[in-house]
Amino acid sequence: MIDGSAAGEPTAAPSVIDVGRLLDAGRASVYQRWLVALTALAPWLGARLAGLLATYPLFAAILTAFGHRVQGAGAALGVLRGLLFGLFSFAGFCLVLALGLVPLGIAAAFAAAIAVALLVQGLALWRLRAPRPAGAP
Repeated sequence: MIDGSAAGEPTAAPSVIDVGRLLDAGRASVYQRWLVALTALAPWLGARLAGLLATYPLFAAILTAFGHRVQGAGAALGVLRGLLFGLFSFAGFCLVLALGLVPLGIAAAFAAAIAVALLVQGLALWRLRAPRPAGAP
């Protein structure tokens, strides 16, 4: 009876479940299953539609659903608001890259696209953190 338990009774270590890791695994599993199904359907969908379906719509849906499940509607709105503001920098990056790749070359076009994405993301973050009127979601 060294550990303080009754004679003959084994003591179990307290179990600690890391909910964050479980949620990350759950999100990854959902997204992985979607990508496998999408890959199987890609010959019928075509490259453009398969590429569109693989990125933001599903990514946003998974993050929003898990955020809502774990932390409620406020978290879901926060995820969607953050994704929306993040898409502006992605669009700026793609626009500059598409317009500058041929005339500027690969390195300069990517440098310019990254600079624009950082600038737009900084502006979006500044706007996202601006105080909202009372009653706004």
